[in-house]
Amino acid sequence: MLTLQCPHCAASYELAADSIGPEGRKVRCSACQTRWMAYPPDAVLEEGQEPSSEACDVAEPEPAEAAPAPVPEPSTPPARLPWHQRMRAPEGSARSRRPLMAAAAVAACLVAAVGLRKSIVSAVPETGRVFAAFGLPVNLSGLDLREIKGGLFNEGGTELLVVQGEIVNVTGATRAVPRLKFSVLDARGQEVYSWTAQADARELKPGEAQVFRRRLASPPPEGREVLVRFAGKNDLLALAK
Repeated sequence: MLTLQCPHCAASYELAADSIGPEGRKVRCSACQTRWMAYPPDAVLEEGQEPSSEACDVAEPEPAEAAPAPVPEPSTPPARLPWHQRMRAPEGSARSRRPLMAAAAVAACLVAAVGLRKSIVSAVPETGRVFAAFGLPVNLSGLDLREIKGGLFNEGGTELLVVQGEIVNVTGATRAVPRLKFSVLDARGQEVYSWTAQADARELKPGEAQVFRRRLASPPPEGREVLVRFAGKNDLLALAK
């Protein structure tokens, strides 16, 4: 057997020695199609002798052993980020949490308002109606106003607004009775007129009740409702002015 090697791609072939002949011949690599002149190992060309011009295809090369896959060099590890950047949430998840955070903030404000409702009502007495509407009445004085009624009467040609009710001490201690504030409200609930008056009793013992009755001559014609409550500091300051 004769071993030939392609001068271009280095493919090796095993051929029968008599297929080349003593004078040699042109061969073609079946892998890369390169042509070259092949001679037997002991061939000697005479002067002027031309090799055979007929080229032959060299047999398919035997499969070579597969070269081992290259092993990648270890890459330099990325620089370690600071802890606050490693813990940062994806942008999408941060946006999805915003409504939850807003709802939690509103809930926290509501809880704080309920816990501090006495202070709030003490500073702004009008907010007592808001808390009462939600079933959270605020009683700063320890006194209740009950059975509030109002009506218009004509006396000697003068129209009178008469408001009456009951003051009850709901605590176990004697309570001072503050002044009462009467507010005339229009159809939209806006105050159009107000005045204050002192109750008949200055203080009430535990469980004691007292009825009051007050009148207003020529009330505002746009009045639709009367609100009665205990006057606060701001009411008394406004009255002093």
